[in-house]
Amino acid sequence: MDKRKGRLVINTKQFLESFHGKEKINFNCIKQYGKKLNSEYNDKTIDVLSQLNEQGYNIYFYVNGGGVKDKEINKFNALFIDFDKGKIQSKEYYPLDEVAKYKEECIKKVQDFDFEPSFIVETRNGIHVYWLLNEGALPEEWKICTEKLISYFDSDPRVKNPARLMRVPNYNWIKDINNPFMCNIIESNNIKYDIEDFMFCLPDIEKKEIKKSNRIIKTVKKVDSNNNDNMNIMAIKNLDVDMMKLLLDRGGKRCNDIIYTIYKEYIVTPKTHDKDIPTDTLVLSDMEFFDLIEYIDLYIFLGVDGDKFSCILPSHEDNNPSAGIVTNQNDHYMYNCFGCGFKGGILKLIQAISGCNLPQSINFLKAVFNITTETEYQKQQKELYDSNISYILSGKMENDYPDLWKYIKPRKTKLITLLEYAKNNITDEKYSIDGDSIFYGSIRYFKDLLNIGSLETINKTIQLFNFLELVTKIAPEEIPSEMLEKHKKKAKENKHKNLINTYMIKSYDYNTLQESDEKAKILKDNNFSMKGLSYEYILRTFGEETAKKYYPQNRKSKPSKKSDILTNEIVKIIFCQIELKGFVIEKEIVESLGSQYGREKVKTQMKRSIQEILDKYDLQRIRANKLNKEKYGITCQGYPFIIVRGD
Repeated sequence: MDKRKGRLVINTKQFLESFHGKEKINFNCIKQYGKKLNSEYNDKTIDVLSQLNEQGYNIYFYVNGGGVKDKEINKFNALFIDFDKGKIQSKEYYPLDEVAKYKEECIKKVQDFDFEPSFIVETRNGIHVYWLLNEGALPEEWKICTEKLISYFDSDPRVKNPARLMRVPNYNWIKDINNPFMCNIIESNNIKYDIEDFMFCLPDIEKKEIKKSNRIIKTVKKVDSNNNDNMNIMAIKNLDVDMMKLLLDRGGKRCNDIIYTIYKEYIVTPKTHDKDIPTDTLVLSDMEFFDLIEYIDLYIFLGVDGDKFSCILPSHEDNNPSAGIVTNQNDHYMYNCFGCGFKGGILKLIQAISGCNLPQSINFLKAVFNITTETEYQKQQKELYDSNISYILSGKMENDYPDLWKYIKPRKTKLITLLEYAKNNITDEKYSIDGDSIFYGSIRYFKDLLNIGSLETINKTIQLFNFLELVTKIAPEEIPSEMLEKHKKKAKENKHKNLINTYMIKSYDYNTLQESDEKAKILKDNNFSMKGLSYEYILRTFGEETAKKYYPQNRKSKPSKKSDILTNEIVKIIFCQIELKGFVIEKEIVESLGSQYGREKVKTQMKRSIQEILDKYDLQRIRANKLNKEKYGITCQGYPFIIVRGD
């Protein structure tokens, strides 16, 4: 390996394996037409690609995995951008000396960026920059980050689709057959990122205006928006609910028709479409309300028409029409005035026109469209969640249930945040189980919500709450059928093996917390640790029935062969040392097996298997205090855990 600019440069095989590991890679070799190849990067593949390159084919690979079409991509291996100098007006490529200056400018931009690139590949006309990703990036996250990177660096806007082809390094660029250019890896850094690093650190960009919606036919007669004759604007200005209803009804679209059309198309599952929807009041959750109002057609609501019209805001005397209405990529309506710079959705507009505050604008919309966001059932559920939160904050749990409190105290804010989330996402009573509201969310979402650093940690945290009966994980067969269909559809779209997790939280009353406290004692008595918490720990320690209760989507009936092998090796070390000296220090087990299996792997397996080993072989795990050190002749420093025969 050689070095350039102080950076370690790797070969093509190592480069490609950084993206795809040992999996087969999709290549596309393009001249006038393409020749596709799906293969590992071995000697045979190198021969084929080299021959094609000599014949004038440009050699490309698909960066992301899963297929060769955007909809097939299911593994996002890297974020990447393409700096391309382009062509001069005569459609010829720029001279190499001008391109070299352009490359230096681009490299400087990348070097000034907060995130060091994993690779920079030099091409004839510019550079390709890659940031390798850890597993778990979702399609929407990848798209958002790619668009942010393009906006930030002003790179080629066309290079943004998941199934994008990029050049394989150490092959010639041959778009000009008489002037080939060898593509080289000019920088390589052994670094990968989580997609969240880019999500939250890159500046936001404006959504592209992609289309006007024709979802609702515009039958309202439109007038000049800045004219006093625009009664819609006057009704909004005065927060006149009755007048606004009358105007919308006169336009041929009753308020209820407008809102139910949106409700059926965007908010509920397909099965609900066949059901009768009430014609008086629509009951939504808070989240559903805020989602639904973004789809209200602002042309109809404001009584305006045309690509451009005079700004309707009272603070802007717009004599040169500079306002318009657009929809973003989510079909959400947005008002945009290039004159005064105002941009916003329906709530922001109502406040700007009328001078009202946020609650007043919300209540105005609810009244116009006959929406309520709270039923009697939902009020009761909110009271339940508020009572749970108040009890945790009161400090009484520490005295009432001391064993439980030891597990809750360091995670108190996490549990309260989860309760607040459940309170803000109370569903309709028809989705309840025995009267208790259910809610759902991905582990990745809860990781951000609870501000926990890793997916493994958030998974274990929620699983601990689940085992302690403070949060109940619902098995798929217990989820209401309508919601279950929605989860299945979402999992299929995202190509996920498991459904999104669904939960329920009961009242923290005497019966619930008494059981929780008993569970806390059981964990304490069974050598529980957060590191070892897993389906395997519950399975080994408490049996299959209990494991499946707390991990309802895990269908394994026994531990894996690999974990059984390592557990047996741990048992051998334990008895070897006990026979030799009467005890074994846990650290000795890790040191004995660490070189073969890895220290962290041995530590984790011990945490998962320890109680099963103790019960099965009548052993004890005790602290090497002064008395035990004297009893067993232990001379080490500190007070480590030791394993000895049972009394």
